[in-house]
Amino acid sequence: MVGHPPSDPDGNGGSNGSFAGTMLGPGRNQATSFAVVNDSHTTTWEQATEDANTMGFPGQVVPGHMEPANPYITFTVRGIADSLAVSVQIIELGNALNIISGKMTPEQLVASDRTPGVPGSGFLNNVAGIELLNCLKGKDGIK
Repeated sequence: MVGHPPSDPDGNGGSNGSFAGTMLGPGRNQATSFAVVNDSHTTTWEQATEDANTMGFPGQVVPGHMEPANPYITFTVRGIADSLAVSVQIIELGNALNIISGKMTPEQLVASDRTPGVPGSGFLNNVAGIELLNCLKGKDGIK
């Protein structure tokens, strides 16, 4: 990881955050740099609820998401509490990194979105994202 300035998704749209990373390519002899941007301007709470209904979770709210076809942009709902915003961004970053690294295909990620979440996490799905969040919390990377 090169850096991860978080988004500030206040009710006025706040500011976008980003993650800059480097990974080794096939054969592990060439490094590739990439960036994942978190858009905290676009998605409203109403859209987040609609997304949950579309995904088969009626009555729930999806505070963040990532389009599997473009894992280089993640989304955090506009106006989310700061205390939740960083966790949502890390969860979506974990999901994005799963695709960027080739660990999962976009189709596999979509299928995982249809499964129940990690018990006790408060989130519906996002196993890869929850794993990244728990890893960072366990290593005192975030509070």
